[in-house]
Amino acid sequence: MKDITIDEKVRKQVTPELRKGEVLLWADRPNRLPISMSSIFLMLFSFIWLSVVLLIILGVFTSIQVAETEIIPPGLVTELAKPIIALAFYVPFFFLLIGLMLLLSSVRLLISPLFQVYALTDQRGIIASNLFPRRIISITSHGFERIERTGNDDIGTLEIASRQNRRDLRTAMYQVQLDSFQKIKKPKAVERLIHEQFLSGGAG
Repeated sequence: MKDITIDEKVRKQVTPELRKGEVLLWADRPNRLPISMSSIFLMLFSFIWLSVVLLIILGVFTSIQVAETEIIPPGLVTELAKPIIALAFYVPFFFLLIGLMLLLSSVRLLISPLFQVYALTDQRGIIASNLFPRRIISITSHGFERIERTGNDDIGTLEIASRQNRRDLRTAMYQVQLDSFQKIKKPKAVERLIHEQFLSGGAG
């Protein structure tokens, strides 16, 4: 097919994954950064979480200072309320750590497509992610039974059926983008190749 091309840089990355006798038909990578709504939501949520936790830490710190200087006699805080103050001061830092982890997860989700490459062979579809940990997904003809195409004829995304079949939270946060060919060139032509190769008796 004249519209189908093989990105030579992607070919070099995918070739070591090919089985004996497997023929590479198409290879590409994201040509634009796909903006994931999941990553944007998670990032906004993490910013709100961190803001609230920082306000709590500031409030606790201020309250301790006021209590020691104006309300409670000197030395009494240290002697009687030290465990409670320590708990009130350090527990928010645990939630601060959670917020930082959420923020890092959102950044990872946002940039993960930049580390992905896609390929179609005469036997399967391949999605490879070089972002740690490295992951290789093989998609057989059954996985191509439902494809949703978005974008235009020049640049678009093909979402694959196996994506809709995954329900767990970990998948929603980290793996959802590993079941789609994102921002590829000529998505309509690639979709046609998939139908001819896997859904029309071309190959199993």
